[in-house]
Amino acid sequence: VGRWPVKGWDREALEALVSSLPRGRGGRAAVTAPLAGFEVVQLSFPPVPEEAMAVAVSYQLTRSVGDVASKVFDWIEVGRDARKVDVLAFCMERSSYEAMDGILARHGYRLTYLEPDISAAAAYLHIRDGELAPPGANILILLLWEESLTLGIKEGESIAVARSVSIRAVEPVELGEEEAEEPSPGGGADILEAFGLVEQASGQEEPGEEGGEDPLEAQRRRYRDYLDDVVLEAVRTRDYFTSVIKRGRLDGVAVGGPETVVDHLTPMLGRALELPVHPIPGEGLGVACTGAQLAVAAGSVMGR
Repeated sequence: VGRWPVKGWDREALEALVSSLPRGRGGRAAVTAPLAGFEVVQLSFPPVPEEAMAVAVSYQLTRSVGDVASKVFDWIEVGRDARKVDVLAFCMERSSYEAMDGILARHGYRLTYLEPDISAAAAYLHIRDGELAPPGANILILLLWEESLTLGIKEGESIAVARSVSIRAVEPVELGEEEAEEPSPGGGADILEAFGLVEQASGQEEPGEEGGEDPLEAQRRRYRDYLDDVVLEAVRTRDYFTSVIKRGRLDGVAVGGPETVVDHLTPMLGRALELPVHPIPGEGLGVACTGAQLAVAAGSVMGR
């Protein structure tokens, strides 16, 4: 069993966002949040009939997270054979869900759908099947947020892997030609540790900046470190899919985030993973947004 805990979400920010919208008047609301807003639990248990899966998942979650009645959850089946069934469950504290529902209700909206970003993005890519990648391809999805990175693998029409990494975005700066051409890190990290399947070492503090360092150079270094961290997590996710759970090979990468950052990441990811990389375009909603924002917004509605 793998388990990735959640840090929570900003209720005041959601209240401010909903307050800025037109009055809902009973309209339905579909909410998609970064995967960091959910607790992800990876479950494996002996196969049961389809009609008994909901009860089986609830029982297995009780063993993993405790009082399942205090949570709301959804789940997807990611693999099944004669010996076991594999499930990814996405959980949220019931109190948080009810608070979110209450905020929307006060402004005239009914919370109809709530899902993690990886589900909406996978639905968006499925709708655009054949445009960003070959039809039915296994696609590594990267979604860049301010406080986290969501990684997932769309396997056909399902999601085989979903994980979130707490990684704060860094303001992009211009990269020199040599920096842009340098190979990014491709290994040396424990895949099982990265996926929470073994006890992780305690966090280490970031090294401080050397005295007298040029502020622009310091910013450039932080930004390059951020790009390298994103690439490393992509490599870890690829290796977990291909080498640990042995689900086959990847056919491509889809990455959504700020345009400048995606432009810098695209060749780095291509070299490290040796796969075609497809930026998710940020145009199409009529408002300024990143490719990640467009994918989850469009996928949450169009994928129904």
